[in-house]
Amino acid sequence: MVMSCRILKRGFTNWRFTKDVSAVNLGDVGARFESGEVTIEALKEKGLIPRTAELVKILGDGQFSKKLTIVAHYFSKSAKDKLEKAGGTARVIEHLPSEASKEAAPAAQ
Repeated sequence: MVMSCRILKRGFTNWRFTKDVSAVNLGDVGARFESGEVTIEALKEKGLIPRTAELVKILGDGQFSKKLTIVAHYFSKSAKDKLEKAGGTARVIEHLPSEASKEAAPAAQ
């Protein structure tokens, strides 16, 4: 076995502070929703994001021409532009899931 494989590797890792963001293309959202408001729960029901996803980002890939209101944590610039050109709106969720659980914890005590 090579010596570099046997030696313990040490150093800095950022695994505690990473954010697991699920990305969805705007074209996929337009293909599965006709009208109304698209929430994170609706994206999970349609199978566009995993059920364990906490943070969602909408990307601007694909064709989009429907008037939808999409609620997510992050939007790319191209996704916002395409959504507004089609007459829809992009609502950003301000509180992240980890912040909401920190605020609820002192109230429970």
